[in-house]
Amino acid sequence: MRVRNVKKPKADGMVTELAAISGETLMSAFENAPARALGGELTEQRGGGTVAAILAFAAKFAPGMTDGSSSVAHANLLYGDDGMPV
Repeated sequence: MRVRNVKKPKADGMVTELAAISGETLMSAFENAPARALGGELTEQRGGGTVAAILAFAAKFAPGMTDGSSSVAHANLLYGDDGMPV
């Protein structure tokens, strides 16, 4: 058995919780979490993340909107006061 030496109780608790949720060993959770976080950050920075996808959609959709219109006005055309499509 390997002894853990995580000096911060909060970090130790988070690694323990991550291991329980993911089914990983404590050591795997400890080693893999920074790699996953770094991978997510790099994906966002390189334009492959959720933010980039939303901005790309907005850029594609915006030219079709008339001047002075807004997404609220567009929604009002499509949905009634009860929130259901008209």
